[in-house]
Amino acid sequence: MQEIISHISGHWLGYFEYGAEYGNLYGEKVTFSLLLEHTGEGQFQGKGIEHEGVGMNPEPSTIKGYVDGQNINFIKEYQTYYEFDEAGNEVKYTRKPAPLLTYFGEFNSSDISFEGHWELETPTNPVSDHVYIWTGTWKITKVK
Repeated sequence: MQEIISHISGHWLGYFEYGAEYGNLYGEKVTFSLLLEHTGEGQFQGKGIEHEGVGMNPEPSTIKGYVDGQNINFIKEYQTYYEFDEAGNEVKYTRKPAPLLTYFGEFNSSDISFEGHWELETPTNPVSDHVYIWTGTWKITKVK
């Protein structure tokens, strides 16, 4: 873990890609950058900015996560969330609680990158404990 976590602090560039649940958006990518800082004991925190792509969130996100062996896990939180309505338009997400967006992945030492999949959990309705899970893939590469 020491070798991999030593790479975590710094600037990362990457993308996320929408999964099959997104219908016509399947495979569409949103580019983003992360500025991360190792906080000790395999943990890190930072900020994220999305640059371009369908459904990009214009507000910065906060990142909190950890590295365990070759694996990375982090949560991305936005001040405001957006979702797609039935017509495919972006609308502000107003339901509570806020969606939980989790990234899981593995380290690739050949290009100092992480890649994996993400999950977005949203309630099916305001009075239910049931959630709907949206998925996709992602990759980030350390900027040299």
